[in-house]
Parts: sequence; C-alpha cells; structure tokens
Amino acid sequence: MFEHRLGLALSKSISEIRSMPYVEFRSWQLFYLLEPWGWQNEEYYAAVNVAMLYNINRSKGKVKEPKEFMRDMEGELLKQLEAERDITELSVDEQREILIRQVKKDFGIK
Repeated sequence: MFEHRLGLALSKSISEIRSMPYVEFRSWQLFYLLEPWGWQNEEYYAAVNVAMLYNINRSKGKVKEPKEFMRDMEGELLKQLEAERDITELSVDEQREILIRQVKKDFGIK
C-alpha cells in the first residue's frame, strides 16, 4: 500500500515507484514515518477536530478520543473477507496475513 501512497504523492505509476533505487524508496518510507501524508493523516486531523467539538459541547459524561471518530478501514475489509471465509477463529496475526494477501491480490502485488 505504501507504493500506492508514494505514487500518488509523487505523481508516478507503480512501475516507476518499483524501479526506484531501494535506498531512495527506503528513505521515503522513513520520511513517511516521521511526517505521514494521505487520507489516514487527514482523517486523523478531522477526527481531532470533531472530538474537540464534541467534548466542548458535551454535558457531563465520558470524554471521547479522536480514534472514536475515525473509520476502521482494516476492520471493514476484514468483515468483507469474513463473508467469503470464516476467519473469526484465527489469531489476529493470521487475520492480518489474510488481509495483506487479499489486498496484494486485489492490487496485483506479488
């Protein structure tokens, strides 16, 4: 998935990203860890604002955290996969591996 994010950020195709020297690709990965970009980062900042507005205007009660206002995209994809195959009895690591394989399959990544 990082290849796709980088391709969007640099306006390059996946084949151009894959032909990038490893050292450069790795430096982009490290930069992303320090300064993330893309919809996840934007969604987090939107959730921070929504949480702030909610907490300012709430009556007495529990304070809500930004993560409570964010979508669970990985969870939604897992639900779709569960409909095709019952993976609820698998460990979290096994579920994650199935998710990664499915995403790679969907995007044609080997």
